[in-house]
Amino acid sequence: AEKVSPTEIPTSFNPVEVKFSYQAESKKRTVQDFIQHFTVRFRAIESILRGRTELHNVISISRILNKREKETVAFIGMVGEIRETKNGNLMLTLEDPTGSIRTIVSKSKPELFNACKELVLDEIVGVVGTSGEKIVFANKVLWPDVPITHELKKSPEEVYAVFMSDYRQLL
Repeated sequence: AEKVSPTEIPTSFNPVEVKFSYQAESKKRTVQDFIQHFTVRFRAIESILRGRTELHNVISISRILNKREKETVAFIGMVGEIRETKNGNLMLTLEDPTGSIRTIVSKSKPELFNACKELVLDEIVGVVGTSGEKIVFANKVLWPDVPITHELKKSPEEVYAVFMSDYRQLL
């Protein structure tokens, strides 16, 4: 079969409509460009997560690190590291603009544990848990997804879309 570029495919076979295409000349990126990109991305997702009722008392990681007593805390962080402890629990390192903290997800909470095994680096999540000494024991992890209480609207046919909103932030 001969390969044909998408622009050569007749529109009757290609129902794709490009709504916006950002064209810019290449330029050298600096560390500050990436810091700005991740900061903008963090703030945008943070605002979505703050809308969740479980995260109405969110505090910064630096404030959690200064706590001396065990108490329930809620925070939002970006996944910096994921590893399994020698006891089989998950150890996450989560960070926000104020610092980073280790977070334990216990294997004794199988639903939470299995969901957290799907986490990826740079993902931004909300955590509700119990503070310890420079550590949080997770009781709940919240993703910035669409709550299942909303009715999902579906297309009668299978279609795909590509969204690259972060790309524009780097340019």
